[in-house]
Amino acid sequence: MVCERVPKATAGAEVDFASFFAMSLPRVISIVNRLCGDTATAEDAAVEALARAYLIWDRLSLVNYRDAWVLRVALNFAYDQLRRDRRARRTWRVAPAQDPTESVVLHMALIKALRSLSRRQREVLVLHHLAGCSYEEIASLLGCSVGTAKVHGHRGIARLRSDAALHVFRESEDEHDVS
Repeated sequence: MVCERVPKATAGAEVDFASFFAMSLPRVISIVNRLCGDTATAEDAAVEALARAYLIWDRLSLVNYRDAWVLRVALNFAYDQLRRDRRARRTWRVAPAQDPTESVVLHMALIKALRSLSRRQREVLVLHHLAGCSYEEIASLLGCSVGTAKVHGHRGIARLRSDAALHVFRESEDEHDVS
């Protein structure tokens, strides 16, 4: 999970950063990719965030929220990149499903539903449901209170549940299960 704490190495700051980098890079790329839907931007953002972490590693290594800090920097970088490229803004999407032939309708409905959510609701839902972060960790990462993170999560889920296109798909899926 992205919100796990990386144990500090005893051999010094260089080794500690190397292990932190190795553990963080794939997770940060995965989460940023889920939020922005662009693998190249996610990779650039993750590397940029870890490069910035390296520059201040002597201070950052001492805090408990260093993984959240790196993720926040990566997300900010990715959002900035997407804002600069108007074509990339249209690439926000859900990661592809295992069997695309069965999920095309759901995929299209999810894209539309996720685009209808606020940026903060999307962030909370991805961090909680895909990355497995607790609401306390999400609040720290996003710079808000735990209650605010929970409200964004609750409202995002409520909007997704109320989406008519997703509801129709669930009903047709349930009918297939009964047969």
